[in-house]
Amino acid sequence: MNICCVTAKLAEAPQEVYVSANSTAIRCKIILPPATQGKEPTHLEYNSYGRDSERFRSLSKGTVVYIHRAKLRFDVDSDRKSTRLNSSHANIS
Repeated sequence: MNICCVTAKLAEAPQEVYVSANSTAIRCKIILPPATQGKEPTHLEYNSYGRDSERFRSLSKGTVVYIHRAKLRFDVDSDRKSTRLNSSHANIS
């Protein structure tokens, strides 16, 4: 499991989605800035769970957020190959 702390920009407004019959999460697409010049930004799907997800409901596209101790997950075996950040700890700046 990869743990990371990143500053990201919201590429879309966060949306609440059901992850089980009685549990929800906030999901949105985020953009990480390039690590060096000449590189492209990284596009990820971000899922926020728990109390900290409440803060994301009112955010809009283009907001810059600091995500602390997120789990970076690579879904390479699924039909939809994706990279996700899952977190229950996030700070909004």
